[in-house]
Amino acid sequence: MSILLVRNVQSNILRYHNRKYARFVFISFDKIAKATAVKDWVGTILKDFQITSEATGLKDYKNFKKKKPNNGRILSLHFSAKGFRKMGFKKTDDGLPKDSAFWEGMEARGPSLNDPDKKNWEPDYKKNMEAMVLIADDSISVIEDTMSALDKSLHEKKIGEIIFYENAISKKNDSNHNIEQFGYRDGLTQPVFWNKERLLQDKWNLVLDNNRGGSYLVFRKLEQNVKLFNEKVKAMSKQIQLPESYVGARVIGRYKDGVHLEDGSYPPVKNPDPKRPTNFDEDPDGMKCPFHSHSRKMHAATYDEKQRMIVRRGVTYDDRIDKKDPEPEKGVGLLFLCYQASIENQFETLQSKWANNPDYPQKHTGIDPLIGQTDNITKRPARRVGYNTAKESLQLNGTVTLKGGAYFYAPGIPFLKDIKSYPRKDNFNSGYNIGSVGFGILSSFSSVNGNSGGFNY
Repeated sequence: MSILLVRNVQSNILRYHNRKYARFVFISFDKIAKATAVKDWVGTILKDFQITSEATGLKDYKNFKKKKPNNGRILSLHFSAKGFRKMGFKKTDDGLPKDSAFWEGMEARGPSLNDPDKKNWEPDYKKNMEAMVLIADDSISVIEDTMSALDKSLHEKKIGEIIFYENAISKKNDSNHNIEQFGYRDGLTQPVFWNKERLLQDKWNLVLDNNRGGSYLVFRKLEQNVKLFNEKVKAMSKQIQLPESYVGARVIGRYKDGVHLEDGSYPPVKNPDPKRPTNFDEDPDGMKCPFHSHSRKMHAATYDEKQRMIVRRGVTYDDRIDKKDPEPEKGVGLLFLCYQASIENQFETLQSKWANNPDYPQKHTGIDPLIGQTDNITKRPARRVGYNTAKESLQLNGTVTLKGGAYFYAPGIPFLKDIKSYPRKDNFNSGYNIGSVGFGILSSFSSVNGNSGGFNY
C-alpha cells in the first residue's frame, strides 16, 4: 500500500494558499554555475527559507473552521526542464519526471497549441527561466523581504539571479467573491479530492504524478482586453437582439454573479449554488447554455474526459501604473497556473483538442470564445443550434492574448531533501497504485477544495 503524507507535497497544489498577495519570482542560473552548487542552493532554500508543505494547508483549514488567520507566509520551489538539465538531470534518468511536454518546454510545444510566436511574447518571458519561487502572504512587506533574502542567497552562492517577477492580487466583486478581469466569478469548479475523511483516489491522480508529491505546473500570462471584450459583447447584443448580460454569459457560460446558463431563466426563480456541478443532460441542444461557451467547452462529462481535469490556481494581475481606467485595453489579465499529473495528457489536451477545436464537443460548435486559439475557423460552415454558431464564437474571440509562460515541475519535498543523490535508481512510476491509501496526519482533513481559479480549463 502506498502511503502519501501531505508534508511531502509543496504548498498550493492540493489546496489554494488563500493569501492576499502572491509573487512569482523567476530565476536564471549562471552558465558557469556547477550542478553541485545549484543543488547546494536548494538545500539552503529548504533550511533557511522553509519551503512550506500541504501540512500548512491542513493548519490553514483548521484555522479557517475556527475563523482564525492563516499560518503566515508560504513558499514553494519549481524547476523548468532547463533547470533540471542545469543540475545534470535528464529525462531518461531514474527518479526524474517523465512527461514529454515538460522536457520539451512550452515554447517548443507552442505550435500544437496555436500559441503566438515567442517573438510576440513580453521581453521577460524570452529570458532563460530555470526556476520559479512562489511567495505568498497577507503582508506585501513579508514578500518583499523574502525576495530580497532570496536574491542575496543566489549572489552569495554565486549561482544565478532573479531575472523578473510577477505580482498577483485577488480581484473581488461587491460580494467579496473572486472575479477575473472581465468581471465574472472565477474558480467555482475544481476537482474534489476529499469526501469528508476519505480520499477520492481517481481525483488525487489528477494532480500528483507519483506518491512522493511531485506535480507539473503550467504557467501562462494571459492579457485581457476588457474594452474590446465589452465592445464585442455590445455589438453581438445588437446583432442578435438580446441583452448584453446574456451575450456575455454565453461567452463564459455563467452570468457575472456566477449563476450558470444551464439554470435557465435569469434572474433565476430560485437561488442556485454556483459551485454545484453542472449537468447538461437536460440541455442536449444547447438552448440554455451554448456548446461554444467556455464552461461547456471545458466541461468533463465522461470518465475519460474527467481524467483530463486540472487543478487551477490562477490569479489576476494589473501591471498598470494608473489603475483608474475601468476598461483597460492592456496591462491586466490572468496569471494562469494549473497543476496536473501530466501536461501532455491534461492541459495540452484541453487547450488543443477542446478549446481550439471547432468541432468539440459537437461538429461546427466553434472554438472557445475566451481562450480558443486557431486560424482555420473561418473555413468551417456555421450551424445554428440554440443561437450557437461558429460565427458567433469567432466574433467574440480575440480578447485574451498569451504574453508568455513556461512549464515547471514542483518536486515533492523528499526529492528536494535528497536532491544531491539524484539521479539514482528509484523505481520511479508515474501515477499511484489504485486502491485505498493511508494518509497519516490527513486523517482529520476533510472537504478541502481550493477556490482559486483562472479560466475553467
